[in-house]
Amino acid sequence: MASAVVLATMEVAIRLYVFLALALASLITGVMLWLRLGPAEWMRADVVNALTVCAGLAVVFWVGLRLGLGAPRGDPED
Repeated sequence: MASAVVLATMEVAIRLYVFLALALASLITGVMLWLRLGPAEWMRADVVNALTVCAGLAVVFWVGLRLGLGAPRGDPED
């Protein structure tokens, strides 16, 4: 969950939505592990499992942010 704070701070400075998506995914993954929700036991079995869940959530959040908020300013895809 500490990585969520660091990544959210980086997002404020850089504004790419990538860091925000990673921060949200890290936060959700941390909360799932802490409260033992969803696939928490599977994630506790191996760190690769937790990273897989976090990466999958990050992709979902990134796509959602890009579709919902559009491309950040200064992006060549504007």
